[in-house]
Amino acid sequence: MVRRTVDPEQDLAYGWEDDLDAGEEPVDEITLTLRRAQKPRLTIRRGGVLIPKTCSIVQLLGLLDGSTTVSVLSEEESKRVSMPPLPERTLLLDVEQYARDNEYVLTGWLPPAEYPFVLERSVAHGGRESRAFLIPLPTIVYRARWSEKERSILELSIALCPAFPESGSLRDRLAAPLYRYPFSNVYGSYGSVLEGVCWPTMGRITLDLDEVPEKGVRAFLATPNNADLYGVGRSQSSPHERYADFLAAVEKEGLDEDWLIPARMTAEQLHRQQTPKGAA
Repeated sequence: MVRRTVDPEQDLAYGWEDDLDAGEEPVDEITLTLRRAQKPRLTIRRGGVLIPKTCSIVQLLGLLDGSTTVSVLSEEESKRVSMPPLPERTLLLDVEQYARDNEYVLTGWLPPAEYPFVLERSVAHGGRESRAFLIPLPTIVYRARWSEKERSILELSIALCPAFPESGSLRDRLAAPLYRYPFSNVYGSYGSVLEGVCWPTMGRITLDLDEVPEKGVRAFLATPNNADLYGVGRSQSSPHERYADFLAAVEKEGLDEDWLIPARMTAEQLHRQQTPKGAA
């Protein structure tokens, strides 16, 4: 069943003008009701009195011809999504709408900078030992999936881009080649997420979408980490087998680009989660 109340001054009322006697009260409202296997039904309200009428489909089409009812019924259904503030240096953004939530998939970049790293390792008698480093990094390109309902990051990917064209066009930036994050706890494929971070407490951090770079990417880099997934040929190609030695060398001499392993994707492919072999 479809029921629609129309404006008698603009819609169906004119079709019944011949039924009005001189001096009668004007029509207040007309309701059109459509039921399966029944003729269209019009209910006219005039001066508090309801007057039912039926008509054929042909008559109905004649009544509707040129009316605003036809325009409204033919309009494509749409939904407006209010966009939250975006981080600076955003490259791409997708909005995925579900009945339960809106999820925003955002790809952006951070300029070259020095970041504090803390390496933790277990020592005798169940203790923990920490060592801090100040690590210079080239441009970071990240991708995050953020939940509007939960206000948290669902997925996070990080890669490096030494040749990122900061002053170039958007097309040039999206085509820039990426390299694997050479440190620990970022996997080539973590679950179904390419270049995904392993950060068990990530979902507990409450943040807005424009806070992803600070409370997401930078917070991950500053989180005390272990040597999981670190290794020559896996995360980097340096001569340093021990993670602490690698961090010390980068802190002292900078990150040698020859030590980086190509991620075999561009910034746009990271956003789309695509490699030359296909999607994740």
